[in-house]
Amino acid sequence: MGALDLMLGRPDVQHLALTPWILVPSLGVLIIYSWMLFSVVGISVTFHARRPDLAEAAMRLRLTSIPALVVFGLIPLAVVAILLGQYFFDARVPAATYLERVAVLLVAGYGCAWLYGRKHISNGPALPAGHAEAEPGPLGLRRGGCQGVRLVVGMAVMVALGAGLFFLTAVIDLLHHPGQWGYVSTPLPLVFSVQVVVHFLAFAAAGHLVVGSLLMGSTSEAAGLDARVLGAVVAVAASLGAPVLVLWDLYTAPDQALSWAAFGWGGAAVVLLLPAALVGMAVLRGNQGRLAAVGVALALCVSGALIAKHGALIFKANMEHGVLLATAAAKDRAEWSAKQEERYSSGPADPKLGERIFQERCTTCHAWDRKVVGPPYQETIPKYVGKEEELVSFVRKPVKKNEGYPPMPDPGLSGKEARAVSAYLLATLPSAAPKGEER
Repeated sequence: MGALDLMLGRPDVQHLALTPWILVPSLGVLIIYSWMLFSVVGISVTFHARRPDLAEAAMRLRLTSIPALVVFGLIPLAVVAILLGQYFFDARVPAATYLERVAVLLVAGYGCAWLYGRKHISNGPALPAGHAEAEPGPLGLRRGGCQGVRLVVGMAVMVALGAGLFFLTAVIDLLHHPGQWGYVSTPLPLVFSVQVVVHFLAFAAAGHLVVGSLLMGSTSEAAGLDARVLGAVVAVAASLGAPVLVLWDLYTAPDQALSWAAFGWGGAAVVLLLPAALVGMAVLRGNQGRLAAVGVALALCVSGALIAKHGALIFKANMEHGVLLATAAAKDRAEWSAKQEERYSSGPADPKLGERIFQERCTTCHAWDRKVVGPPYQETIPKYVGKEEELVSFVRKPVKKNEGYPPMPDPGLSGKEARAVSAYLLATLPSAAPKGEER
């Protein structure tokens, strides 16, 4: 059991109702942003030596800035880890423990990405006066500069993010198959699963589609047309490859995970990929940079549909676990309420609470010296003098005692409230009865 498992507890019923609405968007932001970061750094590493203008155009997306890394990376990662750990609390799959390992890789990737985007790593130190710039060496690196450091950091970003995203995909795939939980102690065996590879490539296509669409609207003066063409190529390639992956995923998904919602979201993703590909082709043919906004909107919709499809698969596959968890949560809440009830019902009565309850609920049907709906209190309350517990029991669970009056409805009072109003009635009895009447 990992540290996160030890910190988490069984969620309440209200938490379970909100979990899908928070978990699925957070998972989507985490996966798509991480793949976008992978794509941007990959483009920058590939073109930095030979075409620095294209590398700069990719880095202008500012995905390596601290605000982007925190808002779109670290916060969603923490939310996903906590919510999955809670939702699969007491299950046979330690999802939180697996996500701790994912977090190590992703956080390392985010740290290297931040370092990669820093100016002194990007540009390298200025050469002293009178020194000519060195000729490019292997891989286009310039000897004597910081290009070697940049390449190492960039490759570290891609390795850490790629490994973290693959491991995260294996965890998501494992959550689609609750029948395997008793036989798999770690998602590592799933690394060799075709299904995991399909999910991995589908998420990669979504992230690259968004980056390609953003590059289609590039306003970089240095890169200009080439950046938009590169973005269009990336977007078209992702749009044409993703439909096969989405359909394969739905075809091979386990029966207990399939639902109309999963088919609907998967179908929406496939349908939206066609216009996304057409937008990219239009940019390639006529440099229609103004279509980039349409391409970005389509790419984000495709990414959202893909994540929603996986959310539908996860929650449908684990519906039985969700019911058991909700039942256990309701039982825990009932036990807690019973303990609180016992605690407060055995304590001293609150006179102000008793008076308020008397004014709000009792005076509708009762008066001290006359019949209203029920008998006057001066006839009934004296019978309970010295028998407060009996009066408390009657107030909480009334029973018919007088044939001349209708039965008293259950007021729905807690033990604390019943004790308070009973104490108020007994304390008020001497001053409420007519003078000279015997108690």
